Amino acid sequence: MRSHLLYWPSLLIAAIGGIVVAAGAAYEPARTLLVGPMSLLAAGITLVLFLRLLVDPACRGGINAANREMMGGQGFQFRLTPILDPRWGLFGTRVGSPLLRAIRVLILAELVAAMVLTGRGAPDLVLLAAASLGVVMMLSLIHIGVTTPAPGARGPQSTLG
Repeated sequence: MRSHLLYWPSLLIAAIGGIVVAAGAAYEPARTLLVGPMSLLAAGITLVLFLRLLVDPACRGGINAANREMMGGQGFQFRLTPILDPRWGLFGTRVGSPLLRAIRVLILAELVAAMVLTGRGAPDLVLLAAASLGVVMMLSLIHIGVTTPAPGARGPQSTLG
């Protein structure tokens, strides 16, 4: 996937958000100083990526084609994809680059850990972990949309930038 303007900065912000969640859980001054601004930044990036996803018709067409492929051409049906599916699962080859998949798994684990910590009074860590996970999920969706050709198209239609 060719990526320019949005991919690498967004991935960097998500990774920094994951680091801040870990640091905030271990070190209280880091939590009070960094978690709030990083949460707002990650949520803003998630919103920008979502709007980018909505505006690009080629990306939407790719996502629709990927949805049909996942469902086996059957249209809408309620079917859960196995988490270890080699193409569409958590580590699947179709849902992002290896770096994006690794960051997504780490942030997902941090989100679960932050939810456990909320009993200790850390809802701000959950918010940051969720916002960072939102960034990597939007990047995964854009990757799927860009790399899956829509019906009638010859190849990837768009870049991430």
